[in-house]
Amino acid sequence: MGEDSKIEERKRYNAPFLAACKYLMKLEGKNQGQFAKLLGTNSSHISDWKNGRKRVSPEMMQSLLRISGGKINRFYLTGQSPYMLLENLPDEDLLALQGKEIDPDYDLLENKPADNPTPNHAPASTIDQSSAINAALSAQIELIANLKQTIADMKEQHLRELSTKDDLILSLRQQLTDLRARISLSQHRDLLADYPFEIGVAETIIKKV
Repeated sequence: MGEDSKIEERKRYNAPFLAACKYLMKLEGKNQGQFAKLLGTNSSHISDWKNGRKRVSPEMMQSLLRISGGKINRFYLTGQSPYMLLENLPDEDLLALQGKEIDPDYDLLENKPADNPTPNHAPASTIDQSSAINAALSAQIELIANLKQTIADMKEQHLRELSTKDDLILSLRQQLTDLRARISLSQHRDLLADYPFEIGVAETIIKKV
């Protein structure tokens, strides 16, 4: 493979990582240099990844996942999934990708014809392994469902807190308005107290005249 081909291959490999970097940079309002510091590297390394001079390391991918706070789909960075954001990754895709990590024969088992039952002479270890994978996948499904419910509960609680804060601000503004009115009235009374004549004296004098 020539050098040009190697450069193009590295560019293709780095492309998902760089796309995720661009998304997070825009989200966080960071420039390339600032974002490079968050990754634990410098701006020149990002340029090297863009130009295909270097290949993004697994450590850099882990650093990006940490910075994203769980937003970025790790399988996207390695080109295994088209979904950049983890929240958009369908549950069945996530389980399939995780299944491939656990069992190298996952694709073979998934594509196995339904009318081809497991031979009676299948080793017990194979059956146990399959049961373990199914149990792990079921646990993952339950975990995902619980996480989605937790996120929904947090959003609802956040909305309630915002509503409470708005009510509090409105109440404080009303109290401030009342307080200003009282201060104004008090100052007006103080001015009247300093007046040398009683209220209504001028009207009495006019009537006598």
